[in-house]
Amino acid sequence: MPTAPRSRIWKNLLWVLVVAVAAGGAWFFWVHHADQAPEYTTTTIGRGDVIQMVTATGALQSPTSVNVSSQVSGLIQKLDVDFNSPVKAGQVLAELDPATYQSRLQQAQAQLAQAQATYDLQKLSTDRTRELRAKELVAQQDLDTAVAQLAEADAQLKIAQSNVGSAQVDLSRCTISSPIDGIVIDRECDIGNTVAASLNAPTLFTIANDLSKMQIDASVAEADIGNVADGQDVIFTVDAFPNRQFTGKVIQIRNAPKTVSNVVTYDVIIDVKNENQRLKPGMTANVSIVVERAMNALRVANSALRVRLPEELIPKAPPAPAAKPAAEAAPAAGGSAPAKPMTEQERRMALFQILQEAGFVRGNGPPSPEVIAKAQQLPLCRRRPGWRRGRRRHHAHPLPARRHGSQDRDARGGERPARHHRRHLHRGPQRPEGRRRPRDRGDDGRRGGRRSDGGQSLHRPRRRPRRSPPLLAPPRPPAP
Repeated sequence: MPTAPRSRIWKNLLWVLVVAVAAGGAWFFWVHHADQAPEYTTTTIGRGDVIQMVTATGALQSPTSVNVSSQVSGLIQKLDVDFNSPVKAGQVLAELDPATYQSRLQQAQAQLAQAQATYDLQKLSTDRTRELRAKELVAQQDLDTAVAQLAEADAQLKIAQSNVGSAQVDLSRCTISSPIDGIVIDRECDIGNTVAASLNAPTLFTIANDLSKMQIDASVAEADIGNVADGQDVIFTVDAFPNRQFTGKVIQIRNAPKTVSNVVTYDVIIDVKNENQRLKPGMTANVSIVVERAMNALRVANSALRVRLPEELIPKAPPAPAAKPAAEAAPAAGGSAPAKPMTEQERRMALFQILQEAGFVRGNGPPSPEVIAKAQQLPLCRRRPGWRRGRRRHHAHPLPARRHGSQDRDARGGERPARHHRRHLHRGPQRPEGRRRPRDRGDDGRRGGRRSDGGQSLHRPRRRPRRSPPLLAPPRPPAP
């Protein structure tokens, strides 16, 4: 028995909790979504420098950087410099194993000695033959042969001498020297590495001339390159020193374009002084090129130039004018319906039809004044658009009423305007009322019959032309 009152208590507590949650939600919604007055943020107008800048990115590099390579192949036997080593022009950087080139030099020198001996012997023989020829003891042919052999020996001697010089150059190239004064910023070889210079010259060292003077190769977009000029001041920062600004000056704008991902850029060279050598080659620079500068000018924050109005403060557009009631738009009783406005094409077609009725022929130039005057004198029914298409138009001048049929007379028994203008206007001259065109009849009383004299009546009954079936006729339904 005590279970029922306890369950009732829990139900009452649950209802109280639900009501409390609902009341709290309503209060929260009312507090945060109640109508509040718009807030306005103000700023102070002050004086200061206003600068127009063109931003770009680039990399720091040395103005003069030389890649030192080897012209001969061989094994690196000795290294005399390392990273950041200051060097002078002509200083030895590395040495290759010279054993192979020394043997080639010795072989070339031996060939040179042999060629020299052959030349000396041939010279003595030629001199002796020349003396004998002077005493007419030998033939002239022997002297000519000796002179030719001497010239050949001289050529062989010169070839041997050039081979010795080539071997000496190759041996000297085993010693790699610095071409300029500077500092070694990169080394790509170690002792024991083999240098193969058969296809391309491998890079062994990279030497920068002077790191106290550096430059930035910045890429400026084509939309901003028109504002950049030589001599403009530059402010840039690097990631290594984010809180420090460095200065530079534009010294060159290169005309060669570069296209990367359909974006055209131009290289702008910026001269930078690096006396304390804190800037390192390869650093990424965020460049700001100063285009215009206004000193001590009135300035206001950019946020003051933007505003976001609430929807309730935006003036609403005036309501569109209400349409006229049908009773006012409808024409008066007995009047005609308002004409539908013509399009430009319909107006041109109607004008051309009127000119044709007045005698204008296309291809003979512009219409003459007589044709224009005749077109203006045409009846109203012809000058209204659509009279050739049989539209129902009512005009001020009625046509004679037909005798047969009461549908062409109005309720008062008078004449009624014609509805089909084309039929009445192009029917030709009117015949008197009550008369028909005489028909030629035969003796049998039928139209188009044969006469008693064997001839045939002039008038034949009008036959309706037979229509040919269409090319793609629909299928006929089956017979019942």
